[in-house]
Amino acid sequence: MMFKKRIRADKAKELFLSSFQPLSKIEVLPIEDCDGRIIAGNITANIDVPHYQRAAMDGFAVMASETLGAGTGSPVMLRLANIIEKGTCMRVHTGSPMPGGADAVVMMEDTVLRDDMVEVFAQIHPFKNVGAIGEDIQKGEIILNEGRMLRPCDIAILASIGVEKINVFKKPLAVIIPTGEELVPRNKKNLLEGEVYETNGLMSAMYIKKWGGNARLLDIVTDSPEKIKEAIISNPDADMIVTSGGTSVGKRDYVPAVVGSMGKLLVNGVGIE
Repeated sequence: MMFKKRIRADKAKELFLSSFQPLSKIEVLPIEDCDGRIIAGNITANIDVPHYQRAAMDGFAVMASETLGAGTGSPVMLRLANIIEKGTCMRVHTGSPMPGGADAVVMMEDTVLRDDMVEVFAQIHPFKNVGAIGEDIQKGEIILNEGRMLRPCDIAILASIGVEKINVFKKPLAVIIPTGEELVPRNKKNLLEGEVYETNGLMSAMYIKKWGGNARLLDIVTDSPEKIKEAIISNPDADMIVTSGGTSVGKRDYVPAVVGSMGKLLVNGVGIE
């Protein structure tokens, strides 16, 4: 395909990006509908995670000082109880609230349970195997920044702080206008000589959806300046209009002239090596 003048792809991209303002339309969506969407504003945690002191291991909550001197050959004996005091312990599971008075958790692997007594074979320090309040997320902390594309793991973080809905940027609407006298719809049977199925519009629509936009694929427009212009102006809600075909220097390549008559033609030909 020939063009009067070509520009390097990287320069064309730079020119386009510097000529337009980012979209700013916002909508509010439930977080379960936000995978792949772009956050429209920083998100701040309104609670601590965890919001309570919790056991980080399965085992026994203890006063760490009660395990002093415990080892593989010299276990410390603690009694199972409903309160924590000198000489006692309480069974806990990962995520369990720490009982009052306890400041550490002995892992199950470092103990042997004998009736209501527990043999402890490891000396531990205060806060060992304990999750502190706000250890994962602190209240007031910015957890996700504006402009981030959300992933399932990000949405799980939002759910962990009780967020149900968030502001996201609306998906841009791209209108696709396939042009060409030779093009025919894909459902036509028995192609004539010189006819080809329209495929560029289909491909463009799929890429737009894949990259996070909404696509509106119009019917084929013949090589007519008036009809091309009419197709463009009849979609005023479009954030972007993509035309396919009619951009070279042939007699029926009307798209550059139509675009130039309606605004500024930034580029007419991109050189890709």
